[in-house]
Amino acid sequence: MRPVVPEEVGDLLKWRPLMLFDRTLLGPAYIESIVSSSPALVTSQGGKALPLEVWYMIIDFSNRCPENHQYSLVQPKLLQTSAGGDELVYERYKRWSPFGNIKEIEEIEMYRFYLAHPDRLYHPGLDSTCPNPFRFPFPCSGSLCAFATALLASKTKFLHLELTVPDVIKNLEDGYCTCCSGKHVFGSDFISSDTSNRWYSQLAGGPVPMFLRGFFICPLCVGLEHARESIDVHGSTPSSLYREEYKPWLLDRVESLGFKRPCFADVPNSTESLSKSIANSIARMD
Repeated sequence: MRPVVPEEVGDLLKWRPLMLFDRTLLGPAYIESIVSSSPALVTSQGGKALPLEVWYMIIDFSNRCPENHQYSLVQPKLLQTSAGGDELVYERYKRWSPFGNIKEIEEIEMYRFYLAHPDRLYHPGLDSTCPNPFRFPFPCSGSLCAFATALLASKTKFLHLELTVPDVIKNLEDGYCTCCSGKHVFGSDFISSDTSNRWYSQLAGGPVPMFLRGFFICPLCVGLEHARESIDVHGSTPSSLYREEYKPWLLDRVESLGFKRPCFADVPNSTESLSKSIANSIARMD
């Protein structure tokens, strides 16, 4: 995903894609716009003003820990003019078919298309039976809200578009993912499950190798290209170096992509989780 810029507001009203709205950052963006243009207006009742560098420190602090921010899925509706200038009116979506329940790679592609074109019923270039996850027989959107379009020029980016499936799962669905159960990696150090085999065969474009052992980046909540990358690295790593080289690389790679570093001791079907379970059982016997 990427931030929305003021110059594309007109195109957004024609295109009407779904966007990720960071409600936590709207206030800081408003403060930044005032501080940047008219810092003398930001004073206490006694007329005292904070130095600009202090305001910027406060704004910078508000941008931290985005995983704790409050987000909404919104669609642009119209442009209205108020005393303060132009305002973008948007509608918040309340419900949709969970992205974390996706089972096929084709659905990932289709859901991304519907994020960009939520009013479409089908993809004109693909012969797919995947339904639009935002189409319901009852209303799935809520009341209208608005903000000044001038705020989009702020360095505090609170509105994003070109969303992907991982963006929705991470920011709007609390990380819920049926592929990896929120661990960001899928697979097994022992016998792979049907779910793992299904995803692996789709990603690799062929049958699952006999006695397949290993973990891979989740294609659903992290991304298809990263999942395929992990399969390639796994395939080029000698089995004798799987634990010493591949697993540390896998953890580092997930963390570098902006996700919480997995702990294999908490990942089902890993040797580390088995060792932890055995150790806990022994401790309870003492």
